[in-house]
Amino acid sequence: MTRILGVAILAAGCAFFQAVAADQKVPLSPKYKTWLEEEVLYIIMPIERQVFQKLTTDRERDLFIEAFWKQRDPTPGTPENEFRTEHARRIVYANKNFHRPTPLPGWRTDRGRIYIILGEPNDIERYSGQGQVNSSEVWFYQDKTALGLPSSRRSASGRGAPRSSPHGRPIEPPLRRQTRYRPSFSGLPV
Repeated sequence: MTRILGVAILAAGCAFFQAVAADQKVPLSPKYKTWLEEEVLYIIMPIERQVFQKLTTDRERDLFIEAFWKQRDPTPGTPENEFRTEHARRIVYANKNFHRPTPLPGWRTDRGRIYIILGEPNDIERYSGQGQVNSSEVWFYQDKTALGLPSSRRSASGRGAPRSSPHGRPIEPPLRRQTRYRPSFSGLPV
C-alpha cells in the first residue's frame, strides 16, 4: 500500500513539474549529471529522467533523488535501502570485472549493463573461438520473468529450455538499448 502511495505521489509530482517546466531542460551541475548519466542510467524510467531534467533548483533535485531511492526500497521500515546498496555493488563489480577488453569503464560495456540490470546469472557457458570466430559466453537467467525475460522449463539435467511458441520456435523478446528495466532485488516486481 505504501509503495502504491509512493508511486502516486511521485507521479503527481512528475505531472506538476512537467506542467510548470513545460519543455525546458535546465543545465545540470556535474554532481547531478553524473547521477543521471552514470549512477542510475539503466534503472531510471524515461518519465523520471524528463522530470529530473526539468527541475530548476538543487533542492528539488535532492528531493527527487531521495524519493527515487525511497520508492525502490524493498523494506521501507529499515534504515538501509537494500536496492540502492545492491545497485552500487553491481556497478563496482561491473567496473572491476568487465573493463578489460575495452577502454570503457565496466559499467558502460554490454556485460556490465546486463549485470547491473539483472544481477549475477544463474549459469554461464563459455565458448572459445577458433580462427575467425570470436570467443563468447552465454548468461542464463531463470525465474526473472518479471523483468521481461522468457520463462523456461527445467529439464531432467536442471537446465532451463526457452519456452516455445505454438510453431515450435523459441520466444525471444528483443532487447533494445532504449529499454529501461526496474529490477527488484527481492525477486518481486517493483
